[in-house]
Amino acid sequence: MANISPASVRFIFDILKQIGLVDFHVKPNREDWKAVLWQLFGYFQHVLAVLFLVSNVSSTLCRSSRHVPEFCQRLFESCIILMGFICTQIAYHRYEDIKSIVHFMETSLSNANKEIANKYKKKANITLFAFLLTLVFASAAHLSDKLHPLSEKDIAELKIIYGTQNPERRHYVNVWIPYVDETLSWHYAVIHALEFWPTLIAGASFYTIGVLVLTTITVLEGQYTILRTYVKKLGRQHTDIQGNTVYYTNIERNKYIVEPINKRTSSVKDAALKAKLQQRDLQRHLVYEKLYFRQVLKFHQKLVILQTKVR
Repeated sequence: MANISPASVRFIFDILKQIGLVDFHVKPNREDWKAVLWQLFGYFQHVLAVLFLVSNVSSTLCRSSRHVPEFCQRLFESCIILMGFICTQIAYHRYEDIKSIVHFMETSLSNANKEIANKYKKKANITLFAFLLTLVFASAAHLSDKLHPLSEKDIAELKIIYGTQNPERRHYVNVWIPYVDETLSWHYAVIHALEFWPTLIAGASFYTIGVLVLTTITVLEGQYTILRTYVKKLGRQHTDIQGNTVYYTNIERNKYIVEPINKRTSSVKDAALKAKLQQRDLQRHLVYEKLYFRQVLKFHQKLVILQTKVR
């Protein structure tokens, strides 16, 4: 389970940081003009994303609504864009929490049960691969729809709906700028270039948050499965696979010590001494039970903290 780390999340998150989308605020030791410009660039990206979202939603509500089939398609598109924008804001406002979650899953997961760990590692990889394929196929389908040649009838309908001269020139994401025909050659080129960036960062943010949530759910499921195996051992004698009595020192790492054979009271012949040793062993066992319960409780609290950070 320790190998299940959202490496792709950290990779993309580092890219988002490098391009100034998250964690771009001026630090106390970087009060210079470069830092100020970097901060302004970060805010500019968020303003551009907001304008892009407003332009897309306005086009959907004010123009696409003139034709029901077109409106349904553009409404779905706007919902996807809105989800990407929300993920961008989550990445921006909860940067420290996300970084903490990624660090936790890279360093603090229990790998005590190899079988359970490998099972959920495989499940996580399959889930993330399916999620990535879904995004790739959805993007490819959307791009294919935009590049597909339109019939004369479709062009005539779109000209009426959007009031543009060249409706066959379609942007990857539908936008509307009042008093501007976005299908004119230079308008089309500029808008096409400008919408590429917010679309890219929205997609990257959506993937980052989606992978983080799916990975965390799988990780928690696996960790609670491991925890359950130790909860079942409460109040019972602990043994290893050879049947030797063991005492756990760290259940999260499956660390334990084996009881030495020469210290077992069963080998003592004197009845009085044996009773005294049994009493001592009982007291030690009670102390160990308390320590073991604390380990279980600490493990559970760690998982609860992870759950809280994801909410």
